[in-house]
Amino acid sequence: MASQQIELIKMFKRMVDAMASIQSAVDQDALAAQGGTLKRLIEDGYNLEAAQGADRFHNWGMFHEEVYRDVLQQLPDYDKSDTDGYSEQLYVYTLKQVPADEDRPRKILEVGCNTGKGLNFLSRIEGRSTFVGLDLSQQAVDIANARFSRPGSLTYVQGDAENLPFADGEFDVVINVESSHNYPNLRKSFLEVARVLRPGGFFSHVDVFSDNRYSVMQNCKQQTSGELDWLKETDISEYVKEAIRRRLAPGSKARQQVERALPYPLGRLFSSVMMRGYGSEFAVGQKSDDWIRNVSWLNPPGQQWLSQITSYRHTLATKARGHGS
Repeated sequence: MASQQIELIKMFKRMVDAMASIQSAVDQDALAAQGGTLKRLIEDGYNLEAAQGADRFHNWGMFHEEVYRDVLQQLPDYDKSDTDGYSEQLYVYTLKQVPADEDRPRKILEVGCNTGKGLNFLSRIEGRSTFVGLDLSQQAVDIANARFSRPGSLTYVQGDAENLPFADGEFDVVINVESSHNYPNLRKSFLEVARVLRPGGFFSHVDVFSDNRYSVMQNCKQQTSGELDWLKETDISEYVKEAIRRRLAPGSKARQQVERALPYPLGRLFSSVMMRGYGSEFAVGQKSDDWIRNVSWLNPPGQQWLSQITSYRHTLATKARGHGS
């Protein structure tokens, strides 16, 4: 078991190196040309994570009092089982930014669904709608379908965010939760979102940003303004940092789940490595994991991108008027 967990850490490092290349790239055309190789590394990492069951919390999360109260009204015990509820709050926030349509159920796509927990949670909140999750990792999709799929209401498919396997105008809403930082060709992924949205459909996007990646995001928004009307952008960094700080606390549910799953001292080691990947440095600065920096094999150059994250943002867009109608 220990050898498997060490391999998981090494695979995680290779995946993070690929993410670092995407975050730091200035020449986006050159980055797109490397896309196949980078996506394979990321896919391999997520396949192994899924196979190992390393999905105990599936994004950096957020703690937002209003969202928390809204969810508790619908699902009073949602944060009392195997989750601390912060990842789910981020999902609910992302969907709630889309104007409600009381007249009819919606068909909702999540691009980058991982093992499907977040989308399954949304399907419990908005039971009338139909949900489809897509992920690059076949292993993650297989797990999602085995755990959560329900014919006619919730299903998961394998696919590439830059080449969506869906018909034009198929969806009312597309959500993208902490996934696009893995896309070598962000502009192409936005064009694909516009293609599969129906006229008047909405795109709700949240992710982490370095200053460089934020500049890329702004350029891609300008380049796709003929296909998508970019309506608003909100910096939600403080809500995300609060969730991370709560997860970092000694005895938190997040730490307990990871540490119990592995033999000592690997549990403690892996929980610290994992928390770095889930925003500890963003929330509390470098002091959160100084000891990891002194262990060279846990701190390859690629990990430096985690030090460069400066914001966490939500963006809402709608399919441009007259495009694809």
